[in-house]
Amino acid sequence: MATLQRKELGRWGEDTAEKYLEDNGISIIQKNYRTRYGEIDLIGKEDKNFVFIEVKTRQSQRFGFPEEAVTNNKLDRIETVVWDYFEEFNINDVDWRIDIVSIIRDAKTDQFQLKWIKNVVA
Repeated sequence: MATLQRKELGRWGEDTAEKYLEDNGISIIQKNYRTRYGEIDLIGKEDKNFVFIEVKTRQSQRFGFPEEAVTNNKLDRIETVVWDYFEEFNINDVDWRIDIVSIIRDAKTDQFQLKWIKNVVA
């Protein structure tokens, strides 16, 4: 129960999001997929649909809600990485979406609020 450093908080957030998503029907198939254009935190499948998940974690709302940090510019970069992913793995004609998992963690209590925002578009 302490304030986490930025990288620790990010890792904790991704692990927390992964467990939550798996408990709610998403099979995580890849973590931290990177190309020269950016990174996708989690890639999952829901039935036959691909789900690309951006995880944003904060320890307070001082600078707004975590999901507010996912700008249209960021979504455009994520979409570019999605197309790279499909090309690299020769995936065609599939349904897909981008989701955001927003987490606010209370450093004093280790409690957190998680919000899953599905099908975000720029």
